[in-house]
Amino acid sequence: MKKSNRTIGVIFFAFVCVFIVLCLNVVCVSVLGVHVNSGENISNYSTGVNIYKKTLSARRGYIYDRNKEIIAQDSSTYNIYAIIAERLNNDKTPAYVVDYEATAEAVAPYLNMTTEEFLSYLTANPKAYQVEFGSRGRNLSQATRDEIAALNMPGIEFLENSGRVYPNGTFASHLIGFAQFDAASNSIVGKTGIESQYNKYLSGTDGYLEYQGTSDGLQLIGTDAKIVNAENGYDIYLTLDASIQKYLENGLYETLQTFEAEAAWGVIMEVKTGKILGYAGYPSYDLNKKDIVSYMDANLGNAFEPGSTMKPFLIAAAMDTGIYDGEETLRSGLYHVGMVNGEFVRLSSKGQRGYIGTIQDFNSGKGWGEITINEGLIRSSNTAMVHLFIEEHMASTYRDYLTKFGFFKPVDFDVDGSISGNINYTYGMEKITSTFGQGLTVNTLQLLQAYTALFNDGTMVKPYVIDTIRDSYDDSIIYQGETTVLGQPITEQTADSLMQLLTEVIENNEYGSGRFYKIPEVQMAGKTGTAEIAGGSGSYLEEKGQNLYSIMAAAPANDPEVMIFYAVKEPKVSTVHTSTTIFKQIFRSTIMYLNISDEEEVEENTVIEAIFEEHKLDNYANKDVDEVVNELTEKGFKTLVVGNGSDVVSQYPLASTKAFTSQTVFLYTGGDTVLMPDMKGWSRKDVLSFWSFTDIPVQSVGDGYVVEQNIEAGESIGENDTIYVVFE
Repeated sequence: MKKSNRTIGVIFFAFVCVFIVLCLNVVCVSVLGVHVNSGENISNYSTGVNIYKKTLSARRGYIYDRNKEIIAQDSSTYNIYAIIAERLNNDKTPAYVVDYEATAEAVAPYLNMTTEEFLSYLTANPKAYQVEFGSRGRNLSQATRDEIAALNMPGIEFLENSGRVYPNGTFASHLIGFAQFDAASNSIVGKTGIESQYNKYLSGTDGYLEYQGTSDGLQLIGTDAKIVNAENGYDIYLTLDASIQKYLENGLYETLQTFEAEAAWGVIMEVKTGKILGYAGYPSYDLNKKDIVSYMDANLGNAFEPGSTMKPFLIAAAMDTGIYDGEETLRSGLYHVGMVNGEFVRLSSKGQRGYIGTIQDFNSGKGWGEITINEGLIRSSNTAMVHLFIEEHMASTYRDYLTKFGFFKPVDFDVDGSISGNINYTYGMEKITSTFGQGLTVNTLQLLQAYTALFNDGTMVKPYVIDTIRDSYDDSIIYQGETTVLGQPITEQTADSLMQLLTEVIENNEYGSGRFYKIPEVQMAGKTGTAEIAGGSGSYLEEKGQNLYSIMAAAPANDPEVMIFYAVKEPKVSTVHTSTTIFKQIFRSTIMYLNISDEEEVEENTVIEAIFEEHKLDNYANKDVDEVVNELTEKGFKTLVVGNGSDVVSQYPLASTKAFTSQTVFLYTGGDTVLMPDMKGWSRKDVLSFWSFTDIPVQSVGDGYVVEQNIEAGESIGENDTIYVVFE
């Protein structure tokens, strides 16, 4: 019994001691401002001095293509720093760098530093609380951060940074735009394109963590933390299709190189919906590197004189008003325009009264003799358009229909920046030249929008690229893009009649002006354009190549589903409308990818051209030439071995260069003999590459592809020889 009472007394005494300690802690905290357990002075907590508030960063919304392939996403990088002032973790273990030498030896290699360099940062200011490690300690990858953290070195800590990454690099760059960290707002902010315009949707709302802590920033044991969760930004889904976009990107890049053009741009769009599937312009830039040459979006903010792609709208206006007779004939070649008593007339010569100018057909005014107006559109005759305009007194009618088709006012597009273009339509020759697309300017989206009426039974739809905006948590739809019908500028009957002519433009093998664009899988309808480029003074540039070549096409011709606009500005050669391989690769790849066909079956013996792909070339030096040729052939490249050695000595294009399978890879193997290749069918680029590679000079005449060479294939050649080739 006594033993039991003694036990109860001990328990009671212990309880009293604990109670006294708790009371003392309360007194110390409330009176003295000292936390007994940690020894920390907390008298200033009420003023917020030791209240810590850490930001919980929201994720910026992702941008996806229509198949949920990521176009833009957030990523994390890390800055490393070291705590050198003595402090302890809650478990009393060191939370600072204890052993400078060991820490430097372990961590320095991950920062590409020597041990001595790392130590110099640690010891530069002994009184500092923490130190950083310059540029080599910033923007570390997740993998590097994890490897350093796994070393478990006391005092080594990391600060997470948010960044924006674009997995595809160069990908509709002017349209997508870029976002980057903004110090003023301490967040990622869109700077251009969709990233900028939809910043309020993409940007989330940061949360925060608030807690009581020691002067070292560690949360006090037993205290509560307040957490306000971050709200991530909305995700944006585009109508773009990554596969089609890559066909377009690759093709336009190759166009720029092959034709040595100043610029090239294009858009691929669904005819009936207005959904844009591909959108690109070159020169472009890598969204990650931001190696920007120009901020101008060639499809949206670039007004250009379209040339003959405007001719169908004159025909449409005449058909729709019932004044069109396609079988009416005219004398093509030259058309001397006069103005007599306020009316346009055709004169027999320049010297007659009222003469104001002469229009000629593109074949230097030779024309094709007597032709019908229908044939004039198919051949792309300027004089046929002028004849129709003058004979049917279409000055006011044509201008009214241009307005109906939406020209000269900005397209209401999902991204700002669409320009209106303009038309000079006051004086006589201004009206005349407008019939074949000179003296007026449009942009790509205006042309696409207007052509939907021609391709879509008279119904005009608006282009769009934002498909949906979605909540990233539950995938609920915040915004839904949809097809917008803008009206019926022409009747269905007019559209059907015009489509028959536009199909002939491509499919007429005898004189269709777009016949070189024909592809084997499906019939197309469309119209080509070649426009002189006006200089700053308004006069037209006279140097060779100062032209804009373009085509608008749709397939299948009997019921178009997809359309493409493709433009090349100021190429060094004038064969864009005949050297159409690149365009055909873009559009054929798209057609096959979308599984589009018509009722026409492709003949079994039709030669199907290879579709270009892009590869990064390896370094083939010192490798067996036969193995290299086999490797390149499997990837789809053409190869040409120069020399009679067994191993590759050098190559062109160079190692690490990105090349398309349309290019020839030259492999030099040394030895004492260089044999003349068979250059027939080579492009100018191939010939110039051979010259550059071998230092054997080449002289040429003509444009297009090689049809003749002065040295027979297989003959030995050297630097003292000169190769002469003829292009057609």
